[in-house]
Amino acid sequence: MKNCLKLNWVIIIAIAFLMLSCGNSNNPSVFVGKWELVRGDFPVDKAELFKDGTGIAEGVDFSWKVIDKRLVVTNQGLAIACDYIISDTFITLINDDGVKGTFANKSINTSNLTISNSLVGKWELEKIVSFGEEMILPDEYLQHAGVEYTKNGFTTYINGESFRGLVTAYTKGNKIYYPEGTVGEWNIKGNVLTVVETFDDYDENYEEIFIARKVKKFSWE
Repeated sequence: MKNCLKLNWVIIIAIAFLMLSCGNSNNPSVFVGKWELVRGDFPVDKAELFKDGTGIAEGVDFSWKVIDKRLVVTNQGLAIACDYIISDTFITLINDDGVKGTFANKSINTSNLTISNSLVGKWELEKIVSFGEEMILPDEYLQHAGVEYTKNGFTTYINGESFRGLVTAYTKGNKIYYPEGTVGEWNIKGNVLTVVETFDDYDENYEEIFIARKVKKFSWE
């Protein structure tokens, strides 16, 4: 039973990658490659898709095709379909039970993708809005929190100290793409930066809005 369940999840993941490829049938090489789970609770965390309509995940071979705008993966008489959401070099798979997993295409070289020059610099946090309400944060948090963008990513500061160090990220237009597959939309008016990030960690999607002001140096430096 355990092996059967594992096989089913392998098929589900392969299905999603198939849908991606069929959605871009004029250029199938865009979605062919090695995919790794970066967010979610999928039992299978790696899969590879090939141009000939085959794939492999954790030693299990499969075939894939699109039926009624869903990915259909088959293996030894089993067939499973899955919905998908594409976000640049990421794909989120959604099975019929609502289970989600976000994968990054590790075959795509993102080293040449950088942060917009408009974002580069230091931004000191002013407020956070979550679930439509402003979060009440301790004074020491607000007075010692911010983010510094470089061309390669960003460093977040909490209580005046670096949190996680440099996190790689890149922008395309007004969107910023994070390594865990989340996407933010940024906007600058004057010296005020607003970043809206959408999350799907709960039953319903929700947004968090970060508002920061550009500074030459942080107030705690």
